[in-house]
Amino acid sequence: MLMTQRFRWERTHRTGAVDDGLDALGDANPKTGDAEDDGEAKPAEWFERVVCALRFDHVTAVQANGIDLSDRAQMLELLSLHVGDGGVDLAFAGDKTIRLTVSKLSCLAEDIGQPWPTLQRPGHPEDDQ
Repeated sequence: MLMTQRFRWERTHRTGAVDDGLDALGDANPKTGDAEDDGEAKPAEWFERVVCALRFDHVTAVQANGIDLSDRAQMLELLSLHVGDGGVDLAFAGDKTIRLTVSKLSCLAEDIGQPWPTLQRPGHPEDDQ
C-alpha cells in the first residue's frame, strides 16, 4: 500500500483565474481576482488536496530503482503510473521508479480523511500546449 497526497482535479473552483507563473515546485500561483464588487480581493482559483491510499493486489515481485528502501521516512513525489507487459511502473521525481509485477491487474485508490484547501495546483508541460 502506498500513501500519497492527491490533488483533487475533480474539485477545482474557478472564478476567472489568471496564472501568475509557476513557483519553485512547478505549482501554479494564481493571481487574486476581482470576481466580486465588494472591494475585497478573492482568490481567483482554489483547490483541494487529500491523503489517498493506493493498493495493488496480485503483486508477485517488486523492483525499485534509485530508491533507498531502508529509508522509511523519505518522501517521494509520484508523477505517473504506467501499465503494460505484466506490470505497473510507478514513476517518481528524480528518476526513481518502482516496478510491480502483477499476475492480474487490480488497483484501488481511496481518499482518507478530510481534504484541505490550497491555492497551488500542479503544473504539467502539457498544460502549456
